[in-house]
Amino acid sequence: MEKITILNPHRDSFEVDVLRYFVMGDAKILLYTLNESDGDGNVRLYVTKIVDGLTQTLTDEEWTLVKASIRTIVAENREGKPLTVRDLNYKEVEGIVVEHLKVFKLAGEVLEDLAANKTKYEAAPAPSVIPVSPVDVVYSPSYINPQVASKQPEELSSVNSELNVVQPEPQVVSPKVMSQPEMPSTQVASIDYKAMYEEVEKEKKKLEEEILDLQNQTLSYQLKYDQIKKILEGQSLE
Repeated sequence: MEKITILNPHRDSFEVDVLRYFVMGDAKILLYTLNESDGDGNVRLYVTKIVDGLTQTLTDEEWTLVKASIRTIVAENREGKPLTVRDLNYKEVEGIVVEHLKVFKLAGEVLEDLAANKTKYEAAPAPSVIPVSPVDVVYSPSYINPQVASKQPEELSSVNSELNVVQPEPQVVSPKVMSQPEMPSTQVASIDYKAMYEEVEKEKKKLEEEILDLQNQTLSYQLKYDQIKKILEGQSLE
């Protein structure tokens, strides 16, 4: 699988495996993985939208289109059909600063079909990354490095035999870091930013735990629903 180096908002670099880099409307979609898997055979994936060399937050409608694109790519590869997706040269995003991303899980056996038959490019153009001033950065504080990123709330997306992503997932909302108004140096010194950060971090972790608990409950009920549906339709549970 093709590898590139990307940066997080703190400009820490790490290597990722590119699953797909393709066109979707007026945007470019980058799908990549750090090869993190759970005990159920699912692999954590990351997706980000890129416009003019900068990452942007996916809207609900765009996230629905990304899931539809994943189903289409996998289905066309499994059926031996020409791919309708238009691939881009993944080397374009070498060194990009990823400030907006969505995390989800996909069955491990689907990854090979998702990454197969990418368009080959002989030469890579120069990176089209536009530098961003740190004061303008908008990102999730938990996305600092691959290890910390793994603790970010995930969207538990599963793919059944018909490649349908089931159950709408709770939206992962990245807190925005807003630039502070200028204040005299004496006022800045009197604010305990460390205490403020620790308080916000504590509340964030609490909310993350609640979100993960709800996601796990949702997945459990979906599995029960699928089993009951198969029984009603006279299908085998094997």
